[in-house]
Amino acid sequence: MQLPYREQWARDFANSGAVVIQEALPPETIAEWRGISQDLVTRFGIDIERRSAEHTLTYRVVTGEVLCQRAPEIFAFYSASETAEWVRQITGAPSIVTSARERSAININCLERPGQRYRWHFDAIPYTLLLYLTNHTPEDGGALEFCTCAPAEIDGSSRKPTTAQLEREKVSITPRAGMIALMDGTRCYHSAAPVLRPISRLSIPMVFPVSREHERPEGLDDYLYQAASPQSS
Repeated sequence: MQLPYREQWARDFANSGAVVIQEALPPETIAEWRGISQDLVTRFGIDIERRSAEHTLTYRVVTGEVLCQRAPEIFAFYSASETAEWVRQITGAPSIVTSARERSAININCLERPGQRYRWHFDAIPYTLLLYLTNHTPEDGGALEFCTCAPAEIDGSSRKPTTAQLEREKVSITPRAGMIALMDGTRCYHSAAPVLRPISRLSIPMVFPVSREHERPEGLDDYLYQAASPQSS
């Protein structure tokens, strides 16, 4: 399945490290994938809860192995050479590949209870493609938030933007079914804002590194995926 392409999107990405495109996939495809994803979240979702004084990460996740085995049509979109080529065209990277780490290569993320959120963070590697399957309003919460960080504005050791920069430059986008966001997650500090009322916010993050030899920080997978066992098999 071919994603639409406009040269303006590549220029926008070069300027900000991110681009958001509405109605990127046909509504019938999104409806089908939403049904599949809701079923997988119910049957195989892992509940993650990480809380600290600074950060909150609470959501339900379906890992890449499950998608590969149980949702071949969604995994095929991730694996398609056309998708990687689209990412390469938009980012301007010399090469783009799919991740060799199946578990984290593609996931389904679900936020559904008030207070659930995906904490502010940078990604371990570029690039991340986010596909949204559900429609929401600002009153639902759960907005995609990001702030582009130029190197001179990054706080040395933590790399985080300052509070003032975040308040001044944060972009907040309400998810819509069929919307995609492509970002350099090593450059864009980003989060899913807290959910404000009971909903089912479904997104599919996909990782597109520039090399199959990429590394992930030690302990990252345990942090993101180690929790209670899936509800059923």
